[in-house]
Amino acid sequence: MAPSSQRPSDPKYDLPTTGLLSRSESYLPLEPPQRWAAQSRISPWVVAAIASLLFTNILTFTAGWSIGSGRKICRSLAEPPTGIARVLKGISTAIKSTTLNSTFHDPDDSVYRKHSSAEADEAWEKLAPTANEIIFVSKEDAKQSDIDPDRHAYWDNPDMGFLGYPVGIEVHHQLHCLDMIRKNLYYNIDFTREKLQKTCVTPKCVGSEEFRELHIDHCVDYLRNRLTCTADVGLVPLIWVGMDGETTVDMARIHSCRNFDAVLRYSKKNGIALPEEGIVKPKPGDFVLNEYL
Repeated sequence: MAPSSQRPSDPKYDLPTTGLLSRSESYLPLEPPQRWAAQSRISPWVVAAIASLLFTNILTFTAGWSIGSGRKICRSLAEPPTGIARVLKGISTAIKSTTLNSTFHDPDDSVYRKHSSAEADEAWEKLAPTANEIIFVSKEDAKQSDIDPDRHAYWDNPDMGFLGYPVGIEVHHQLHCLDMIRKNLYYNIDFTREKLQKTCVTPKCVGSEEFRELHIDHCVDYLRNRLTCTADVGLVPLIWVGMDGETTVDMARIHSCRNFDAVLRYSKKNGIALPEEGIVKPKPGDFVLNEYL
């Protein structure tokens, strides 16, 4: 005998005699048909949206945590967009909070502020060894170092220790320019001219006044560009001076500083002196200027 399709008489299976549906209408089955199960599956677009939302939330949390913990999530303004050149990877990238204090008066008798002084000249030249600490970038690292092979000089003289693209470090050039301006301030210019007359053995070493002015103008503009590029947004508070309402600025402010001594040590250890003109010459096909840029 075929099994009966009628449910057993049990109160939990009894259907109400009155309600929202009449007896002539069908009740929902206890198990949905197969086509309903297919419709109940989650759309791939919904899955993608949920995954995207989770990813953005994790990213936002990570960025917020990095900012809150003092971590840098952007490249330093003291390096090019391509990052620190691989040839300089030996330099420490540690950042240190340092109070920089450049007051109007000079209570520490800084050698860098002395006027018409050979001692000051020597100290400044150690900060800016532009001609004595040239380093070389290999062909493999040229692109990462923002070197253009069609434009920049390449020295192929391994027998003399010159192999690669000769480069200097920006901070040395910047300090060289600041020193050039310092040497030509009105209270140093006579001392500077006298020193050049004594130490230079060729007229080209002394240079014309016109060239000196061009050099200084270049340096002023070079430093202007660099300062506006980094655009230091540190605050400089005012301090009362006397009781008549005069104010001055508080120059003892904390800055995030790279270890400059580490840069000097690296360039001194790995750099070479710029050879005299004519020792290394361009080869046929090299990019050559007719005068200074």
